Amino acid sequence: MRKIMTGLAAAAVAVLVALSPPSGTSAAATPGAGGGLPSRAAPAVAVDHTVTFANDTGKTVWIGSDVNNDGSRPLAALPTLEPGQSGTVTIPETAEPGHWRGTFFARQCAQCGGFTVTFHSAV
Repeated sequence: MRKIMTGLAAAAVAVLVALSPPSGTSAAATPGAGGGLPSRAAPAVAVDHTVTFANDTGKTVWIGSDVNNDGSRPLAALPTLEPGQSGTVTIPETAEPGHWRGTFFARQCAQCGGFTVTFHSAV
């Protein structure tokens, strides 16, 4: 029990040291600490990211996505994965509006015969 408590105390000290202002400055001069003026951070540069999906279900999977109502653009040409396949989707964060926020989901065909196709998201 003593070793656990010593380990927790050391971790707490490490967190406090990481959060403390650099030496030679006071908390009042640290931006966001309540005393000084906040400095303007350089704008973040958007980069495209990729997400890779792997199908380990033994059935065909259709990848779908939905976007938030914040100007994010819908994704097109999402992959259909046969059993054992993987596919990569590029998230267009460098295109307008400069971000993409949404969710991905996988669908399997429950009834693939004839013209009636129903999907379920049980994956």
